[in-house]
Amino acid sequence: MLSSRIRRVLFICALTLAPLAIPASAAAIAQTSQITTPAGLTSPFGEQEAKIKIAGTAKGITGVDIDCYSGPEVMAFVRLAANITVNLENEFEFEVPVTRFYGACQLRAVPHETVQGEKGLKLPPETTQVFEGPMIVPSFFSSEPTSFYAASSTLAGSLFFESAGEYGLESRLYSHAAHENAQFFYGEANLQGYPPIKTRSTVQVDGTDSYVPSAAHEVERVVENGVLAGLPALTLNKSFNEATHQLTIHEEDPVVKCMPGGTYPPTKASCTSFTSTGVTLLRTWETTNEDHVAWMTETWRSTDGHAHSVNARYYTEMWNGEAGGAFQFPGEAAFTPTSKGETKTLPAGPAAILYKIKPSLPEAGDGEHPQGAIVYDVAPNESIAVTKGSNEAKGLEKVLESVMEVPYQRTVPAGGSITMRAAYIQAFGLPEVRSLAAAALASYSPSVAIASPGNGATITSATPSVAVSGTASDTGALSSLTVNGAGVPVGAGGAWSTTVALKPGVNAITATATDQAGLVASSAIAVTYKLPPATASLVGKTSAANGQVSFTVACNGLAGTTCKVHATLTTVEKTRRGRLIGVAAKARIRSKTVTIASVTVTIAAGKSAKLTLKPNATGRKLLKRFGKLPAHLSAILEGEGARTRLRAQNITIKPAPKKHAKHKH
Repeated sequence: MLSSRIRRVLFICALTLAPLAIPASAAAIAQTSQITTPAGLTSPFGEQEAKIKIAGTAKGITGVDIDCYSGPEVMAFVRLAANITVNLENEFEFEVPVTRFYGACQLRAVPHETVQGEKGLKLPPETTQVFEGPMIVPSFFSSEPTSFYAASSTLAGSLFFESAGEYGLESRLYSHAAHENAQFFYGEANLQGYPPIKTRSTVQVDGTDSYVPSAAHEVERVVENGVLAGLPALTLNKSFNEATHQLTIHEEDPVVKCMPGGTYPPTKASCTSFTSTGVTLLRTWETTNEDHVAWMTETWRSTDGHAHSVNARYYTEMWNGEAGGAFQFPGEAAFTPTSKGETKTLPAGPAAILYKIKPSLPEAGDGEHPQGAIVYDVAPNESIAVTKGSNEAKGLEKVLESVMEVPYQRTVPAGGSITMRAAYIQAFGLPEVRSLAAAALASYSPSVAIASPGNGATITSATPSVAVSGTASDTGALSSLTVNGAGVPVGAGGAWSTTVALKPGVNAITATATDQAGLVASSAIAVTYKLPPATASLVGKTSAANGQVSFTVACNGLAGTTCKVHATLTTVEKTRRGRLIGVAAKARIRSKTVTIASVTVTIAAGKSAKLTLKPNATGRKLLKRFGKLPAHLSAILEGEGARTRLRAQNITIKPAPKKHAKHKH
C-alpha cells in the first residue's frame, strides 16, 4: 500500500515531469482503441488485492499503455499498465488492483510510448478521442497492522482516508467544466509522529510524548532499534454502501509512549519499547452527499480506569491554488490569506472555518476551483498557529499547501471518554458550502424527546406523581440529562425514565440534554394533575321524627378533596276530580310529585356531616292535614361529570310531639 507521502510525490511529479511521446514512425498510422470492459460509468468497490478487469480492442497498435486520465494536462493520469500486448484479433485484456486508482478518471488505451522527450498526448476525460474508454470512480479499502488507506469516490468528488498518525483526510472535487479532479483537503486531523513543532510529539498524555499506532511505527523506523515490543496495532471496522457510495470507517488506536522515555525526538536509548498510556483514540469517518462531506467523530477513552489529560495538536493542510488560498475564520467579515507565524483565536462553541482555493473566487464559484469548510463542535483550547501560510503559494514549484496547528487540551474522566466532532465540506459554490455547514452545526446539538405522558394529559392518581419517559441522543456523547432539574441516567439506545412529583393544577415538565461540547436541547410538556374524587358513605340510620328527616354522611378522600351531597324529599299528592284526597311516597294515577324539602352540603375529606331536611311550607301543610307524611328520600353525591346515589328510601315523616302547657297552681 502506497503511503500518502509517496502518492504525493508521484502526483507532483506527474504534474511537472516531461511526458513520454509516441514514436514519429507510428504517428502516421491510424491508431484507435476502445475499452469495452468495464462498460460505461462504473463505481466498483474493492478491498486489499481486489482487481478490476480491463479489456478492449485496438487497431494499428501492437502494444498499449492503460492510463486513467483525471485532467487535461499531459501527465494528469495514473498509468495502470504499460505495453499490454494486442493480439492478432486486435484484443487486449489484463487486471489491475483497485487501489491503483486515485479518484474519478477516464480509462484509455494509448499506443505504448517508447521515445521520451517529445510532446505527449493530451487526453482530458469526458471528451471524444480516438482512444475511447469509460469513466470509472473506484472506492476501496486497504490496511496494514498499524495503518490503513481508503477511498470513497463518486463522479462528484472523492474522499481519501488514512489512519490518525498519517494524513487523515484528503479530497478531490471532480470538475465537469474543466474535465479534471481538483485537489482540496490535503491532510486533516493529522496526528503524525514527527510534527513541524519539533519540540514534542503531536499527542501527549499526562504530559508525556505519546503516539497512535502509525506514528509509533514511524518512531520505530527512525530510532532503528528493530521491532519494538509493545508496538500497538489498529482495530478497524468498515462498511461501504454501493448504492449510496457511503463509506464508514471505525478506527481504534491504542495510544502508547516510549520506554524508558525522557527525550524528544526519541532515540535508541529513550525508546527501546512501547507501553500503554491508558488512553485509546476511537475515530469514525463517514461520507455523505456524494463525497462532498466527510464526518469525523473523535473519542478519547480511558482504558485503565484512571483520569487522563490529553493534549493533541491536530494538523490541518489545505491545497493552495497558484495564487494561494484564503480563509474566513469565525467572526471575520471577509476571506483573507494566512501568513506563517500568525495565530487565530476562535470564539467558544461550534462554528465553521471557510476556505477557498482561489482568493478571487465569487460566491457562486466557477465550477473549477473548490471552496469548503471545516465545521467543529468545540473550539480549540488555544490559538491556532499557522505553520505554512496560504499566501506563500506562487505556483506549484513553491508551497503546495497551507498548514495550521490546531490545539486541543481535554480531560478524559476515569473509566470514561470525551468526544469531539468535525465535518469537512467541499463544493464549488459557497451557497452549497454554507448550507451543508449549517446542517452540520445543527446536527451537533443533542436531541431529547418526552414520549410519555402526552402533552396536555390529565393525571388523576392517589399518588401525586407521574412516570415520565423519553429518549435522548447526540452524535457525539451526552454529558447529562435532567428532568425538571434532577439528573436522570440514560440507558442503552438513549432511553430514559423517571418519576416527577405533581401539584394540583397545571404542571410543566422539562427534559434537558447537554452534550460534552456544552450544547443544550430541551423538550417540555404540560400536564394537569387532579386529585381523585372523594367518595361518600352513610353513617347510621335515617331519622324521620320530629317533623323532619336527618341522616349522617362521611366524606372519604385525600386532603384537599370534598364531597358535595344533595338531598331531596318528595311526596306524591293523590287527587280525585281535582281535589287532594291523600299523599303517598310513590307516584300513582291522578297524582302529582312535589318537592317538600332539599339541602346541599359540602363536606371536607375526612369529615362527617349531618344533613337535616325540614319540610317546606307545602310539606308542613300536608303533614298538618294528614297527620303524617309519606315521602321519598334521595341523597346524591355530585362530582365532575358523575352522580352517585347514596340513598333512595321511602319514609314516613311524623310530626313532632305536641308540647303540653304548664298549669299554674
